[in-house]
Amino acid sequence: ICTAQGVRDRRMRLSLPIARKFFDLQDILGFDKASKTIEWLFSKSRKAITKLLINNNLPPSNHRYLSDVEYVNPDDDDDEEEGDDEDDDDVKMEEIIEKEELSKSRKVMINYQNAKESRE
Repeated sequence: ICTAQGVRDRRMRLSLPIARKFFDLQDILGFDKASKTIEWLFSKSRKAITKLLINNNLPPSNHRYLSDVEYVNPDDDDDEEEGDDEDDDDVKMEEIIEKEELSKSRKVMINYQNAKESRE
């Protein structure tokens, strides 16, 4: 793939912690392909990316990232519907994280009890 930085391989290597986060997110979203997860991440960070393009004096209309995305003014707060979706997503994510933490603490407790019983 040709980029501003030159030719790049489309494969990426992720650090172990980032890979875990990425695949956890992919499981939460229920996607079977990494590209769908990346597309979801792009859609959720559209305003921030647009702001970066503007701050770096890159016209959003000429950039490949926004070629298939409707231009959004990052300073506009008129899109209340999208904000509501983001709030809902944040709440869902918090609930999922809480459930995962509870599940982990239960597993630790169960393993501890099994170990105690086996010593007796």
